[in-house]
Amino acid sequence: MHSSWRCTGVSGENYDARFAALARAGHEIHGEADFVQSLGVESVLDAGCGTGRVAIELARRGLSVAGIDRDADMIQTARQKAPALDWFEQNIASYTIPDSADPAQPRRLGAIVVAG
Repeated sequence: MHSSWRCTGVSGENYDARFAALARAGHEIHGEADFVQSLGVESVLDAGCGTGRVAIELARRGLSVAGIDRDADMIQTARQKAPALDWFEQNIASYTIPDSADPAQPRRLGAIVVAG
């Protein structure tokens, strides 16, 4: 499969619009972040991060976060929303997240979240 493959079949912008509509309607959209934060970890990989909804919320709460997704449009949207976070357009099954301080070493993380 090539990098334009999308499991959701929608653009990053449209994907975000669905969650924005849920939030406006009063639905809690950060249950995954609540759960991960309750684990007491300091660092998280958001696997299949999409547009970064969970990763961005965890970073807002002070956790060190990286996001990975193989969908180029989703990662592009995530990077636009939170350019300071680490986003990787890769297949998680065959990619090692590099350490921020020493990219030759793999990053150690306290948890991996796969939302949805």
